[in-house]
Amino acid sequence: SLVLLTGVFGLVLRENALRRRANFALRASEEHLAVTLHSIGDAVLTTDALGRVTRLNLVAEKLTGWPQVEAVGRPVAEVFRIVNETTRQPAILPVIETLAKGAVVGLANHTVLVARDGAEWPIADSCAPIRGRDGRVVGAVLVFRDVTAERRREAASAELRRSATAVEAMQDAVFMFAPDTLRFFFVNNGAVRQVGYTEAELMELTPLDIKPAFAEAQFRGMLLPLLDGQKRFEHFTTTHRHKDGRDVPVEINLQIVGEGADRCFVALCRDVSERQQQDKALRERTRMAEFQAQIGRAIT
Repeated sequence: SLVLLTGVFGLVLRENALRRRANFALRASEEHLAVTLHSIGDAVLTTDALGRVTRLNLVAEKLTGWPQVEAVGRPVAEVFRIVNETTRQPAILPVIETLAKGAVVGLANHTVLVARDGAEWPIADSCAPIRGRDGRVVGAVLVFRDVTAERRREAASAELRRSATAVEAMQDAVFMFAPDTLRFFFVNNGAVRQVGYTEAELMELTPLDIKPAFAEAQFRGMLLPLLDGQKRFEHFTTTHRHKDGRDVPVEINLQIVGEGADRCFVALCRDVSERQQQDKALRERTRMAEFQAQIGRAIT
């Protein structure tokens, strides 16, 4: 009996030790999973086979407005409310289709997530099934992200392309340069024609490289009122030094655009060589006419 009791006691101790190790491994696995989910930049929401929320990462908590402790166990439709951006009608939950078909389902375009507090987030991405070891669908994982910034970038990019097309069609030169380094980061074809450098060459230059009349201190002094908001633009006449060494008289309208770190200078430069030649010719004709008139008066 004593031997039997000793053996049973040993088995109990071993079982308890195994259970503790299993519990420890489970907790470690859970902690590792939580850390992994919280480190993901996209929102992640998981459900069980009945479509009840089992987990949210921090991004999902922020977008839905539901902390995990309150969301767990609720129907996914209650936590993840989505509507069509245009019609405002409830959108089809991808989780439902994923659980029914066991397939990856993407969100429809123009889907908006309505948060618990009423805030709205345009979102994108997809839902995938979670399968058990036997291959059966035991849940779903929904990965989504706020696409507000993406939409803004796309709109800005489209506007920039439209603007760039219009700028390229201009005969006048357009130079854009940074306030700190003064280095050009955009020039149009008019700028290339005006100063004779290629676009790639101009990307290595600053306005001072094509404005021999300006010292850096003088030029930065001209920019300061624009940077401080004291002036909206600066209008002046100067000369650009062409790559071949000749001077090109130009009329410049200089202004600053953008906000914060995105601010930059835009210089619209018109070649006034022909106009100056015409003005010179007109002055010469006027001078000659006055001279001839004086001769005529002297003779009479």
